[in-house]
Amino acid sequence: MSRFDLFFVLQDIRDETQDSNVAKHILAQHFAKEPDTVFRVVAQFVGIGS
Repeated sequence: MSRFDLFFVLQDIRDETQDSNVAKHILAQHFAKEPDTVFRVVAQFVGIGS
């Protein structure tokens, strides 16, 4: 460590709605050219629609 190092404390407060919205946004940006792929990936991840 030097005197120029910065440290930040992060808190991850559990909020399923916010977490879900963030995950959907990230996947939507990643799969922007294939919108139906987002639903399949999310459904597979949470275990629905098999």
